[in-house]
Amino acid sequence: MEMRPLTRRLPDGSLDRRLSVSADTVVLMPSTTEGPFFATTDDFYESADMTAAAVAGSPGVTEDRYTVLDAVPLTLTMNLFYVNGTIAEPMSGALIYIWCADAIGKYSAISLAANGEDTSGQMWLRSKATADSDGQLVIKTIVPGWYDGRTIHIHVKVSFPTTSNSTYAVTSQLIFNTTYLGPLLKPVAPYSEDTVELQDFETDSVYTSVDESVRPNLVLE
Repeated sequence: MEMRPLTRRLPDGSLDRRLSVSADTVVLMPSTTEGPFFATTDDFYESADMTAAAVAGSPGVTEDRYTVLDAVPLTLTMNLFYVNGTIAEPMSGALIYIWCADAIGKYSAISLAANGEDTSGQMWLRSKATADSDGQLVIKTIVPGWYDGRTIHIHVKVSFPTTSNSTYAVTSQLIFNTTYLGPLLKPVAPYSEDTVELQDFETDSVYTSVDESVRPNLVLE
């Protein structure tokens, strides 16, 4: 996906960092459900490294969380833009909340029975981070595991820089292509400890809830 920056300069001499918008330059992220495991904004660890709070001594963690630290590492480079008409402007200073399950499908900071484990007070794989002047963040995380009724996915919420955390630009999910990824993960520890059947991404309830024309925009290949 190519994004062509405008090359003109602003009156103060600085480079205009905006992008011209067309079907070939910008992909709009569809909104999806937040899901039941967001917890609260106070439950997010302030770091672009989502694995940082999985080591012993982190909030609520008495020993290393191997289902995070031994999982397949993943680095996400995220470029956030606010689309206004035909122009996409970098969301400088935007705050992102990003969370996902560990390799066996458990979330941190959750006491609900549906999580299968009480992880109250823990913050692994649950981060908040701020975009740079170009609207970019580099997030260190893992390839998540899965749980009953859902495919492999990562949750994101983006807050406008100039508004409160209760006003979000988008709430969405990144969904993994399990056609290729599933067979690779299932035999590998700690993913192999998860006895729940992996649901194919094309039948996932969140994937099928958005308009068919924008479903590909959710998928990480």
